[in-house]
Amino acid sequence: PHVLTADHANFEGPEVLRERGWTAALLDPPPGDLRARLKQQYERLPSPYQPALDLRLRQLVAAAPTLVLIEHTQSAYYADALRGTPWILSTHNVDSQLMRTLAEGRRPFSRDWLREWNRWQTMRTVERRAGAAATAVICVSENDRRTFEQVNGHVVLSPNGVDDDFFAAAPPAERSGPPKVLFFGRLDYEPNELGFERFLREGWPLLHAQRSDATLRLVGGGAPEHLKAAAEAAPGVEV
Repeated sequence: PHVLTADHANFEGPEVLRERGWTAALLDPPPGDLRARLKQQYERLPSPYQPALDLRLRQLVAAAPTLVLIEHTQSAYYADALRGTPWILSTHNVDSQLMRTLAEGRRPFSRDWLREWNRWQTMRTVERRAGAAATAVICVSENDRRTFEQVNGHVVLSPNGVDDDFFAAAPPAERSGPPKVLFFGRLDYEPNELGFERFLREGWPLLHAQRSDATLRLVGGGAPEHLKAAAEAAPGVEV
């Protein structure tokens, strides 16, 4: 297998794959400028297009691979390089639906609302194009499957899995001490950020009013300062 990525958030990943005998290439993203940003918006792309990634993919496709797997809809920008090669679009969400909820969570006609509304609309465009062009689409929920079946006749449902043993909780009768609530995840991921903000505002006060000895522990990197401040100001919350 050959992995091609421009994601520097997990820079150790390619080296781990190489130790397993895979070929992994980590490409540097291009420097951003206003002209590139305007071109990106004109072409209805929610995130920057990376020419180096497109070039390397075309070089690999020239060697006639058996199959190409595209992770995330944004990566399907590069599907033009795959003409004649079977490829699968692996989706983790219907991202346009996710972005719609982000837009609806912002004050209408504010700067943040305009940004999220634009991302929502551009992602809808990308999903329709990519979903129709892919040889097949992998989805993780029935809702996602129904959405992509509107544009592709080969949709595979592969539900998310959970390790029940790892997350098993002791029966209430066997628990001791005050109740503890854990919220964990990347907090620079907007759905997580907004979800925790809402729980802190609407859910936690109700629970804490019933059990004043309860604690809420927030675990995860990337929390913005306003989220840290709100958590630290709430009763019984640990960051």
